[in-house]
Amino acid sequence: QQQQQQQQQQEIQSWCGSAEAGLVTAAADAAASAKARRKRKQQEADQAAAALAGSSTAVSWANAKVQQRMFGDAWLAFLRTDLPGDIYRKVLVKLHSDVLPALVNP
Repeated sequence: QQQQQQQQQQEIQSWCGSAEAGLVTAAADAAASAKARRKRKQQEADQAAAALAGSSTAVSWANAKVQQRMFGDAWLAFLRTDLPGDIYRKVLVKLHSDVLPALVNP
C-alpha cells in the first residue's frame, strides 16, 4: 500500500514525466520561480545588448559615408581595369546617371 502511495505521488508530481526524467525541476515556491524567470530574461537581454554593441562597432561599412567612399573606390578600380571597348561604352552611358550621383567627390 505504501508503494502505491509513492507511485501515485510520483504521478501527481509530473503528468508528462519531465520532472522524473530530469528535464524540468520544480521551483520551491512561486517567488523562486518568478525570480529565476526574471534572472533568465535579464541574461537574455544582456546577451542581446552585447551582440548589438559588438556588431555596431565591428561593421564599419554600415556607416553611410564609408559605404559611399567604398562604392566610389570600387568604381574607380573597375574603370582602371583593362576591359573591351564595348564594355567601356556601356559603362560610360550609365556612368553619369547611376554612378556619379553616388560618388563622394565626382
